[in-house]
Amino acid sequence: MGDNKNGIITNAKTLSLLFNLAIASARLRKIIIKEPKDTIEISPQLHIMLSSDKGLFKSTILFQIARMFKTNPYNELSDASLVGTIDSKVMQFVPGASWDARNGVLILDEFIFFDSHNTLKGIVNNLLQLTEREQYVDKRIARFSSTLDLKEGDLWLKVKDGRIQCKTSFSLIIGTMSKLNFRNPKLDALKSRCIPIVWLPSWELVMAISEGNKIFKYEDLLGDWKKCKTIITIKEKDYLHIRDLVKSRCSDITMFMRCINDCCRAFAILKKHDNELYNLILDLKLNN
Repeated sequence: MGDNKNGIITNAKTLSLLFNLAIASARLRKIIIKEPKDTIEISPQLHIMLSSDKGLFKSTILFQIARMFKTNPYNELSDASLVGTIDSKVMQFVPGASWDARNGVLILDEFIFFDSHNTLKGIVNNLLQLTEREQYVDKRIARFSSTLDLKEGDLWLKVKDGRIQCKTSFSLIIGTMSKLNFRNPKLDALKSRCIPIVWLPSWELVMAISEGNKIFKYEDLLGDWKKCKTIITIKEKDYLHIRDLVKSRCSDITMFMRCINDCCRAFAILKKHDNELYNLILDLKLNN
């Protein structure tokens, strides 16, 4: 797509497409795939990990996306704040960002994966859990709080007897200055569940931004969110088209199904095949 290559995105149009796919995927509930010998279900959410150097408008982009949901990107979000915390003054549970971001996007800006002692932050474990097939958390908390029972459609949050249970749905967007060549198995696992993007805008784009042009442009890929189908079925012939394309490019057995699933998510949103987009997703997942 355009002049993007080797896992690096340089133009606003491509970047906006990927973010719009992630935003749209947050509204879906199920993707059912008809394989030749079975019918399986995958999570519909597309997650993005965006890496760039300082001064390249990363925070500006994330703020533009967050403003659509009348929120702000999170900076220095702790693992407790992600899942939920206890207000010690009144001993009441305060829902965390994973619940607040339901049906939308959870945006982490300037995310640092390690603490000052070079120890992997505890929030990474929670993010791994929340990017699994079921975006579900079941945790014990140190202190008891009053009982809480919240429900919104098929999503819910329950707190009782010192236990948090939360079923949520969001797309995760992580912005970081860290390079994406991790040497940590948990970070590699988290990255594999995302579309990893290295962002390096062209000089032409930087000049356009300096004149007041926005980088991110929202496009509604699902139509009316209240009326759009939230359960998508992918037919066998469409699945095989995606699988065979991925097979022709991916020799990494650990990434094979991850690549197929992300391409299937794109197909579920667009409702048509886009081989150029599939190849872009493969470039990003296999080169970053």
